Amino acid sequence: MNNDNNNNPNNNNNNNNQNNFLSPFPHPLLDLEQFLEFGSSFQFNQFLNFYPIGEQQQRQFFRMNAFTSRSSNQDEEFMLYIQNQSRREPSSPRQKNSNLDKYMQKRAIPIHNEELNKNEPYIKVTVLRNINYPNTIHSNEYFINQQGLIGSHKNADSEDILIGRSHRTEIIPNDIMLPEDRIISRIHCKLVCKHYFRKEQKIKLIYILAIQNIRTSSNFPLPKRAMQIISQFLEYPRHAYVQDLGSLCGTHFKIQKNEPNIMKYDQKYSIGSDTHFNVLFCESYKEKGIEIDDQFYRLLRKISRLKQLKHEIHFSGQCLLDRFQKTQTQEDDIEELKIKTEDYKEIYNKLKEYKISIISIKFNGSGIDTGKNYNLFIHPENQDSIEFQIGRGQENHVKINSNTISRKQSRFKYSKSMKSWIIFDGSKERDSANGTWVSLSTIEQAEKKQESDLIVLKNNAEIKISEFILKIEMFQGKKQNKINKQLLNELKSE
Repeated sequence: MNNDNNNNPNNNNNNNNQNNFLSPFPHPLLDLEQFLEFGSSFQFNQFLNFYPIGEQQQRQFFRMNAFTSRSSNQDEEFMLYIQNQSRREPSSPRQKNSNLDKYMQKRAIPIHNEELNKNEPYIKVTVLRNINYPNTIHSNEYFINQQGLIGSHKNADSEDILIGRSHRTEIIPNDIMLPEDRIISRIHCKLVCKHYFRKEQKIKLIYILAIQNIRTSSNFPLPKRAMQIISQFLEYPRHAYVQDLGSLCGTHFKIQKNEPNIMKYDQKYSIGSDTHFNVLFCESYKEKGIEIDDQFYRLLRKISRLKQLKHEIHFSGQCLLDRFQKTQTQEDDIEELKIKTEDYKEIYNKLKEYKISIISIKFNGSGIDTGKNYNLFIHPENQDSIEFQIGRGQENHVKINSNTISRKQSRFKYSKSMKSWIIFDGSKERDSANGTWVSLSTIEQAEKKQESDLIVLKNNAEIKISEFILKIEMFQGKKQNKINKQLLNELKSE
């Protein structure tokens, strides 16, 4: 999967390989087997763009927005697992978020939703409180079905499950109300569950029309079963999502030790009690990049000697490290090293042109050594890199001297299969004590008080709001389990 750094001003997207995907198919009518080998939304969209169905107006009609592929290699959940961390520091905590006005419209017809039917799909939300907060009249457990939160006192017109701190107003927008905490926003975040409970298949009309026009190499319509398979591929995924609503302290998502989280430009991660790191620069491996040369090492030497933004350089291989150290011992060109602090962005722009994968991370908070908060990690091959480690132990690439940081707090690497830098919590055997958390909002979204992207929720996912953790459990229901077993038996009999 490609690492889409659309927000990165330094990012240069290269789709040369994708642009030529039509070359193996000179015939305008594709064979079904060839069609099913299409592995990305880009390819499918481009196929529809070039599909010769008649007039130019008709071809234009088949243009569509990119959709998320659900193939095994490009799991839609990883695409949406693009999570970011930010602890917001607004100039005024009382500043009004105008985006929230839409959640304050009063509902015309109240919803009566008081009973949980465990035969139907439902979601359980467990709020774990810090020991400093006494129990309140609010329940620790909440249940969501297709009608919304069971027993909700909300009277605002919103189908989503809103979460925020309790407050007294005529219109109640929140379904789940956390105890009074000034750093929790009145309307903090929301759970979007409408597609999780959806029963019918939902496909864009333009996709349906496209499928009906596809022919085999013998110019016959697709078999009914083939059309069903393609329809399932294009169907809106039946997921639940979480979204931050421009909150004050941010909404954070817990990273697991065995599930990769894709790292992207402008993300912010929280570790320990008061330590975090930001992704300043993030580039995937470029097949058509410049081969590593002397100029490459001169650029690294420059950025490692900046006064205020001095970077620690980390290599995934010993060969690059030896060559870099050899360059460091050579006599310096005085003019060459006369660079200003703000020139580090220009150096980033030059580094991204090389045939490497590279990521720059800035650490802040307790336990960070002075002058070692900027770190640059470089991998020169189109293969999985070594795992770079963050933690309290001496063996880590980035050592953080804080009691709230585990000996092995986090680890990250470049992944060839995902074409991205990915991060995990803890070690392969054990979670870290306090977790590794990524904010739903990018730094830019937090500064502008914008809503974050939608993030997919999986079973047993954990969300952190201030000192509260919300654990999400998803249940299919007994009836749905029976249906799934019947379908499995039918497939086995075929």
